[in-house]
Order: sequence, then C-alpha cells, then structure tokens
Amino acid sequence: MQNIQGIEPFMTEFISWYSKFLRSVKTFKIERPKSEAFQSRTIIPNTYKLFYGIDGGCIYDINPPSNGTIKNVEKGTLEELVAKEEELMAKLGQLEAAHGIHATHYFKFLNGSVAKLSKDEFLSLPQYDLFVTALEFSLNHNPSPKPRKRARSTQQTLKQTTDQKIAIRLFYDDEPGGFYEARYTLTSTGVHFKPRPVVPGVRMHHLNVHWLGVDHPEGRDKGYMFFNISGDYDGQFYVDNVVRGERHPLFEFFVHPIREREITTHYVLYTRPSFRLSEYGKGYLTVFLEMLNEGMDRL
Repeated sequence: MQNIQGIEPFMTEFISWYSKFLRSVKTFKIERPKSEAFQSRTIIPNTYKLFYGIDGGCIYDINPPSNGTIKNVEKGTLEELVAKEEELMAKLGQLEAAHGIHATHYFKFLNGSVAKLSKDEFLSLPQYDLFVTALEFSLNHNPSPKPRKRARSTQQTLKQTTDQKIAIRLFYDDEPGGFYEARYTLTSTGVHFKPRPVVPGVRMHHLNVHWLGVDHPEGRDKGYMFFNISGDYDGQFYVDNVVRGERHPLFEFFVHPIREREITTHYVLYTRPSFRLSEYGKGYLTVFLEMLNEGMDRL
C-alpha cells in the first residue's frame, strides 16, 4: 500500500496525548443530568458525519442515515468544554503539520445516548466534539479518475483508479449504555479500509493445502501472516511477539474469497483487525499495511 509511513507515528503521538485529554474531559461529567456540561445546550442543524463501522466487514460508512431523521442536534455550549473542543482540533492540526499527513476526523454522536432524568423521562446527551470516533487517511492522495488506455496489468489499473482509504477507529470503555455513566477510556482501535485490501498469499504445503501464507517483503523475521481458504477463512498476523519462547499472533482476522472476471481468486480483509493501544509505536501497524495490496471495488 502507498503512503502509509506517516500513519503509525501520527496515531502513536495522538493516542499518547489523547488519553490525558480524555481524563481532563471526564471531570466535567457530561453524562450527569445535574452537571453544568449536561444542562448547557442549544439546538442547531445537524452537520455531523457519523462513523458506522460494520462488525461483519471492513467497509465502512461515514455518512448520516439517508432517512433524514436526524435533522437537528443539541449542541453543548459550556464555555470550558468549547475551549476543549478547540484544543483538540488544534492538536490534530499540529500533528498533521508535523507528520505531513492529512487526517479526516469523525466524532462520536453523543445525542444518541440518553441520561435518565426521572422514572419516565430521558434526555439525550449534549453533543460535544470531544470523542474522536475515527481518523481517516487517504493512502494515495491523487488517484487518477480514469485508467490509462494501456495499463500493463490489472493491478496497475486498480492503482490508477482506486482511492484507497484507511480509518483507524477508536473504541471507548463506554459499554453498555453509550456514554451514560461512561468512564471515557480508550481501550483499543480497529482498522477499516475502503475499498477492502487484497491479502496476498501462497499455498503453505507444509501445513495444509487449504492454508495460504505471506511473509513481509523484507523477510519473515519482520512479520508474516497466514490464513485458511476453507471453513471460517480465519487468519493470524505475527510479528516479534514472543512469549515463553514461543511466537504468538498479534491479532486474528478473517478473509473472504471473491472472483472477478478473468482475475484469479483474491483474498480480501473481511473484518477489522484490532490493536491494543500499547502496540502503537512499535511498527506493527506499518508492517501489517506493507503486507497488503491495494483493494478494489467490485468490477
């Protein structure tokens, strides 16, 4: 994949800063009906793009529902938290400049969570742009709108026409019940792609003819993964994760086979891999992305 080198350093620095930021936000108790942060609100037209991760697949949708039901939102207006919103945006801009990479940001839709005012009365949380749901990066910044007439290969054509995007989705310790009695703690991240990337692989005859494997271009010592092409299509990604003398997978993922025209069967990432926050900054995300090929929409 192209242009991935700046993503992991960006995310490493952001997560380190953002964890402390979330702790400072927690003191305002947004989810408590009697708090000033909860009561300070005004109604404005909805301009928010929501991030919907699909658990059964890595294609994602970042647009509001098309039925037009969310026309207005109750925007939080507490002056101190508005300043926090500005602080967060300034930090994202600073990171973009430092790492030379643009990140499109999306926020958790707090109005979808409610607090109980009385036995039969509930009210949505005010919307504060403090909880980043996902940061999206474009992996090829200037994709050609049309393929060249004499593309030498299908893969070359795909690179010319596909704007490959990756979104790092942030998961909070806010289950169940949305942000009601939330602890505002980042727990892990998930990686989403659009379109889905191709996972390359060769048959691993020493294991089973139903397994495919791929090593990192710089060798297996840097990273490798393998997956089966029958049953659940599950796979595992390995790096230098050695416990008690044995190498263990960093995370598991699923692949799904598709056939397109004259192209041989491709294996595409089917569900999001997820990383523990402690695994950022060690190069694992970059290694994983380096082992994937650009994805494609259905031809």
